[in-house]
Amino acid sequence: MRTRVLGTLAALLTALALFGAASAQAWTLWANHVGIGSGENKFGPFVSLSASLVEPLGSGIICAGIRGVGLMCPGKAEKVVFNAGSVVSSEPYAHNHSTFTSGFNGFYQ
Repeated sequence: MRTRVLGTLAALLTALALFGAASAQAWTLWANHVGIGSGENKFGPFVSLSASLVEPLGSGIICAGIRGVGLMCPGKAEKVVFNAGSVVSSEPYAHNHSTFTSGFNGFYQ
């Protein structure tokens, strides 16, 4: 009985791991060490995407968004992801919510 339960549990964990690996999608870089002025936006290419991610380079508050879909702003300088909820055709973008020029890296998925 114990061996059967352990075998079933191992099979379930393996299936979940394979499902997670298959559903994971790599991020595509669209902005590498780009500066952005206070209150400004920087837009990436027009693509099919489901999420936008930005990484601030320093202490700037950089928001992640998808043009025409929405924007997510963190309360401090940290990596942030905006999820569209489905695949859309649009542009990933970053918005500088700081009072000074900031740098960032931008990705889409």
